[in-house]
Amino acid sequence: MARSDPHLFIIATPLAQPDATARRNARSYAMRGKNRGKRRKDPFKQPGVGSWINGECDTECRQGLQIQSQEEACSYRIPARMGSAAALVPFAGEIEPSQLPNVFKFFDALEQTLYVNQSFVGVESSPQKHIWFSYLCESQTCVHTQLFVALAYFHSMNGGDGDVGPVATMHMTKALHFLQQDLARMDRATTEATISAVISLCMVAVVVGDTKAAESHIRGFFQLVTMRGGLRSFGTHKSIQIKCCRLDLGYAMHTCAKPLFFTDGEISWKSHLFKGTTLSRNTAMHLLCGKTNPDPRLVNVWLDLYEFSKAVNIATQTGRTVEFELFQETMISIQYRLLHLDYLDDKAQELLRIVMLEYATKIYPPLFSHFSTAPMRYPSLRGCLQYYLTTVEQSSNEQSKALLWLITTLKLLFLDDELKGTQLSQILQVLNLSSWDEVLAILKGFLWIDVLHKEQAKALFDKSWP
Repeated sequence: MARSDPHLFIIATPLAQPDATARRNARSYAMRGKNRGKRRKDPFKQPGVGSWINGECDTECRQGLQIQSQEEACSYRIPARMGSAAALVPFAGEIEPSQLPNVFKFFDALEQTLYVNQSFVGVESSPQKHIWFSYLCESQTCVHTQLFVALAYFHSMNGGDGDVGPVATMHMTKALHFLQQDLARMDRATTEATISAVISLCMVAVVVGDTKAAESHIRGFFQLVTMRGGLRSFGTHKSIQIKCCRLDLGYAMHTCAKPLFFTDGEISWKSHLFKGTTLSRNTAMHLLCGKTNPDPRLVNVWLDLYEFSKAVNIATQTGRTVEFELFQETMISIQYRLLHLDYLDDKAQELLRIVMLEYATKIYPPLFSHFSTAPMRYPSLRGCLQYYLTTVEQSSNEQSKALLWLITTLKLLFLDDELKGTQLSQILQVLNLSSWDEVLAILKGFLWIDVLHKEQAKALFDKSWP
């Protein structure tokens, strides 16, 4: 007979039925980890969309990626403040204590261009947000570049002339000197710190109007990223990846040129957000194009803008925000596709391409728009609009509604500069509209974000009633 275990014990429970609290606790314990699939999912987070930049949403454009850990995204951490925090930071080059506040203030200003429209976009703190700090600790090029950029920026903001002063000039000279040394070494030429420095120099050249230097920097920047392995070589380092895209897009918009990245064969023309099984043949795009069948690639962009605008409206109505990464990926995808398209032989589609591009840039402005007041130029806008208004027939009530949205949006986006003589009152009479609420209900059926457009549009219509 087996020897009994001296540690064996039996718990005796009463024969009476457990009380309600005990039963509830037992059920809670038994169901722990189950029924997870029934939880309500966040409609704005959309974890399945994937990264458009990295080709995760389109297998035809997907390439191999070496994913780096989030911990590697920023190898230096900002230390806790103790005495003079600057004295504890191992900067790659000497920074005068009096100059350091300007660097931090400049990065605060720069973040305003990176984290735009925070009223409906959620911005979460992450190591990516402070990755620039690590560059100051590993690259003398970055140290002197950022000092030069910060001093030049505040000189300009304070109403200074073209001469940025001897201190800023000295840092620019040192930055170019160390940059030449970095470019001569293969182990330094394609690092994120070097590329970040070139991005900053290009931004300054664009803002001050030095087109020759800007073109030289942008070409060198593109070669460095290409040598590194392209945008996707940055892996999970989203901050520098997004910055590269925004520089490329901003320079293309500023110069009315094509972007350097995502050329034909590398770009996905599929919709990034719209997940319908088939492409509808009855979208607002079809109404706006009249008898012409619109390009499916342009229709996909329209669908993405429509889905995004709808998500923003729902988010603001319910006190929520759109996920920041989804916001950036969607807007970058839309802007790249619109800039790589052109319809010189189809003025109706070219007009809609321009309108959608300007609509997207008001949501997600170019990288250096915060530092420059120069508007984007669309040389073909006036001719396309005149052709559209005189050629495209508005034979149905639905087409008249589409025209109402188009003219309203043009007036909001271009501040009426190109629309003198185009009267909304005529369209209001055709549609027999007599109140702002009726107009707003129509506008919301197209591309429309209340928090951005409603107040300005209402003021516009207050002057347009017949």
